[in-house]
Amino acid sequence: MSARILSSDCWTAPDKEAPAYRIVLPDRQPTVHGSGTPAFELIFPDEASCRRFFRADSYVAALDFINGQFAIRGDLPGAIALKMAHPGTFLARRKAALLALASSWRLETLVQSRRRAKQNIEFHYDRSNAFFRAFLDSRMVYSCAYFTSLEDRSMRRSWRSWT
Repeated sequence: MSARILSSDCWTAPDKEAPAYRIVLPDRQPTVHGSGTPAFELIFPDEASCRRFFRADSYVAALDFINGQFAIRGDLPGAIALKMAHPGTFLARRKAALLALASSWRLETLVQSRRRAKQNIEFHYDRSNAFFRAFLDSRMVYSCAYFTSLEDRSMRRSWRSWT
């Protein structure tokens, strides 16, 4: 199974050293890749999702992670480093580059008038303070609720009261 998933068409740079990691698929024995103790696990619901991860460009892989198509247990920066070292197939990378180039052409102007663009902007940005108070902190500042010091205890307590 792992030879098929990690075949040469998935790895674009097989000479790059990857951290040791484990691939977990349902109804299969987990497989360890690399030498040493695995720093993280890539958990996939099926083989197709695993293949997609290794063949996809970094953006598509990140979207799949955000959308719950697979999970990472353990060293998240290590998993990101693995994906960055092996950014997918040649075709996937070229497709991503073409899409990035096309985005600079402002193609939305072909399907959206200036009036419609103005309406869209107003809809998303012209909101009352009451709307933002519903999810911002007391200073109207976005917080991801990551607190680095004990001085943040009052903010942590405040955050917990909202959840």
